[in-house]
Amino acid sequence: MSTSIEVSEAMRYVTRGILRIVFLLVLCSATTRGQHTWLEENFQHDTLGEQWLRVNGEWSLQDSFLVITTEDVDQLLASSLYAYDASAYSLEVRLRGNRAGVFFCMDDRSSKVLSHMVRFEGKNILAGYFDVTGKFVPTALFDSPASPREWTTLRVDVDPSAREYRIIVDGMTVGTDSQLVFPSGYVGLQASGGKSEFRRFTVTSTDPARPPSLPGRRSQASFQHVAFVRAGQGNVVIYNPDLKVYQALDLRGRILAQDPARRPPEADTRKRAHNLTYEIEDTLIIIRDRNGGGVDTVRDRLIRPTALAVDHDSSFFVTDPGARAVHHFSRNGTHLESFTGASFGGLLAPRGLDLFGTDDLVIADYNRLIFVKRSLADAAPSSV
Repeated sequence: MSTSIEVSEAMRYVTRGILRIVFLLVLCSATTRGQHTWLEENFQHDTLGEQWLRVNGEWSLQDSFLVITTEDVDQLLASSLYAYDASAYSLEVRLRGNRAGVFFCMDDRSSKVLSHMVRFEGKNILAGYFDVTGKFVPTALFDSPASPREWTTLRVDVDPSAREYRIIVDGMTVGTDSQLVFPSGYVGLQASGGKSEFRRFTVTSTDPARPPSLPGRRSQASFQHVAFVRAGQGNVVIYNPDLKVYQALDLRGRILAQDPARRPPEADTRKRAHNLTYEIEDTLIIIRDRNGGGVDTVRDRLIRPTALAVDHDSSFFVTDPGARAVHHFSRNGTHLESFTGASFGGLLAPRGLDLFGTDDLVIADYNRLIFVKRSLADAAPSSV
């Protein structure tokens, strides 16, 4: 009898040991598959840390939460977190305020230009993006199941690969916006017209945060944002702001050479050719002769010109991310043609260009390079 009891107790200890091992394996597996925290802020400090940038508005910490009172719209507090387009991720904020929300996919943390925004608009959720001029383009308006006058949880699930994001309020999905124009960038908080309060802000993903590493020669280039391009002999040079390097690429997008540069190059806003000077001044292009006298002022079609390239016949090309187009003008400033990329869904934010070879242009369009004929015929151009 005693032997039977001893065996039973032994089996019990063995079973307990097995259960502990199984539990640990399940726990490790769940941790592996679980969420990785990219950013977590509970606003429990006396001051905001260096990871936060007050772009506009009087943001302050009061009674263990973040507060801003403003009569303006779209006030921005930007974080230093840059969310790359390699992974889906979720932004979640506990907030109170009729027009409070979040920014994400910001091209530059010092500005709302080229970014997405989701915020409350009373009993609705407003979604959209800001173009290069800072103009807000609404893309969706959803009914909200909860009032932001009380503490409410707003979550935005961003899926860069699908070019969409899902909006959830207090655990209830309110809708999906399939117009994710900009797939990567900084994240931050938004406040408009009135008092907004924030208790907690997190960014999580099933993937760990992995900033890009410097690739090797002959590897395929990958860049999130590009605003500068210079053509070479059968290759192009870009400035990659993610890695802070110049990269020479062949026409298949493979890296030929790399050169570190902490600061991005200046945009090509002034060109001299054929005894004339072409210069972008705000929303205009001024053409001057060799003595500096004004010859022509170009206004037609221009919204926010950013870069110039002058052809051998003194006609010139202009990138205009405000119009999401590249314009071609004659020597005296007459509009000849515009390229919008309608055949492949449109340009995103063309900000740089250069003449390539004898007949082509290369355009730096946000996260890609577009090669097109100088006639600007919109017929399936190639891209990198």
